[in-house]
Amino acid sequence: MKAFKFGPSDFLNENFCSSLRECSELVQQDPSWIEAIDSLNYGEFIGVGAKEGTKLVGFITFFRTQSEIGTIMQSNPFPACYGGIVSKYTGKKRALIFKEIFNILNQELFSPDYVDLVTIVTPPFKSDEDLYKNYFCPNFQTSNDYQYINLPAKQKSKQKGNIRRKVQIAKKSKLIFEVSENMEWFEVWLNIVNKRLNELNASPLPNKFYKRLSSSMLKQKKGLFCRASLAEKTVASGLYFYSDTVVDCFMRASDQDYKDLQPGVFLDYFALEFFAELGIKIFNWQSSPNQNKQIFDYKKNFGSLTKTHFYLTKLIKPNSPILKATTQEAATCFPHNFVLPM
Repeated sequence: MKAFKFGPSDFLNENFCSSLRECSELVQQDPSWIEAIDSLNYGEFIGVGAKEGTKLVGFITFFRTQSEIGTIMQSNPFPACYGGIVSKYTGKKRALIFKEIFNILNQELFSPDYVDLVTIVTPPFKSDEDLYKNYFCPNFQTSNDYQYINLPAKQKSKQKGNIRRKVQIAKKSKLIFEVSENMEWFEVWLNIVNKRLNELNASPLPNKFYKRLSSSMLKQKKGLFCRASLAEKTVASGLYFYSDTVVDCFMRASDQDYKDLQPGVFLDYFALEFFAELGIKIFNWQSSPNQNKQIFDYKKNFGSLTKTHFYLTKLIKPNSPILKATTQEAATCFPHNFVLPM
């Protein structure tokens, strides 16, 4: 087995992109996601892969971002892009893939002349903490809970009754559940999402990121829009990305002008049924913003379970000015990156 570095130009090779996709079980580790992030100009893209003969068996990707207070590398920047080692192999071969990839990283890239801090956002549904501890040796570890549902969804009787009561309100109000696998609903979805983010005083990402990512995923038949409509007007809309086994609820929002009609609950209820009928095994809600208890409990009412993934940070340059930066300074210098536990 041999490890090697790769860069943005390698994404022009469709065969290479196909080999990256074959390594991943999660759609958020798809090359299209990396290309969409790269379009935001966060910094320099760096990849390290491992081959067994001519076959790619695993890889990791980073973005290196420089600022006046220092340089960081993250695998991978937000939004909701999982990093870490990507490989379908388990056991001894997985450990060997970690070893070979981190040999190159430790010897050639993790140098104080090149980077101050390195963060890896570990993916869900994997238990690689011991491997990262052995080969990455992080100085800081921050946990993050995410919620998911084993499909078909199974709610407790009391919770199920509450959900169905709200679904009945939506049905009586003539709401309709619909699905689209093309970009015709993109602008309407984007308007609803941006309107809701503004109501919550949250910063939306550039529209070009959403458009590039969604168009690429839908073209690959790995994404679709679901909506709740009233007399052909969209009152709730969600964008979902999926692999053979896991669907990620990337972003969904409802128009608060119609909140009494329960369009959000209606959309979630039928989206879960729809993806279960496709044969997908796991619905990944991801994490709740700031661990919002109201949102967390809402997802729990659908029968959600909770697991943990991690932000692992390694200090490469002990005297880095980043260590003295305020939270605001770090956020300004490194947007959409996790820098340090503050």
